[in-house]
Amino acid sequence: MKDLQSYLAFDGHESYKKNIVIYDKAMSNPSWEYDIDWQRDDRLMPPDLFNFGIRLASQSIYAEQLGMVTSAKLLAECESFSLRLGLATAVADESRHVNVFTKYIHKFHGTIPEPASHWNKVANEMNENKSFLYKFFVHTMLENQALEVFGLLIKIFKSYIIGDIYNCVRQDESRHVALGINFLSTKVKETPSLKDEILLIYEESLPGVGVSLQACERYASFMEEVNAQDIYEMMLKKQKNMLKLIIE
Repeated sequence: MKDLQSYLAFDGHESYKKNIVIYDKAMSNPSWEYDIDWQRDDRLMPPDLFNFGIRLASQSIYAEQLGMVTSAKLLAECESFSLRLGLATAVADESRHVNVFTKYIHKFHGTIPEPASHWNKVANEMNENKSFLYKFFVHTMLENQALEVFGLLIKIFKSYIIGDIYNCVRQDESRHVALGINFLSTKVKETPSLKDEILLIYEESLPGVGVSLQACERYASFMEEVNAQDIYEMMLKKQKNMLKLIIE
């Protein structure tokens, strides 16, 4: 049995002041899921767009569950008090996302489609054998990737319920990304040698969780102003910008 000390964590004064801002922001935000207008009928959108939306919403159920469980596991492993508080809000956020996407699927489709095989690769990146730093960085990278994808989906599904959902979810994800960047950049400043380790994690994880050109092609097929290559390069740039914020 674990002793009490293994359950406890404390931060220094300056670290606490810096990290607790994100927690306070999360706790002060309203529960947006109750403000969504569910009276609209998304089945009135063009059939190909509706089918795309159903697939995205169903896969988002799995993605958000992965995020929820990963956040919970990281919370249990971390030794920072303020990071634990931030991850606790992330667990609550992800549970809200899972519920809202599930509600959407039950309303407009009835049954939840099977998970895409891609999620096996993502789950493997969060394997118990990976280090805390590896899992935390990859988790942050996935949240950052979702942040950019949701920005595209808000435009694609503008004026529809699913678009409103992604808009609200994106606000939560932005806090998760800020939490990750804040923690990781602080660790690099404290221990500069972690920079090389994080760069290695970035390169190693790309095959499993990196940006997919195929996915970008699907997004582009519903957008007139950009093509798949533009989206792909934008996503890569955003990931590299995140990496730069962490290690520089």
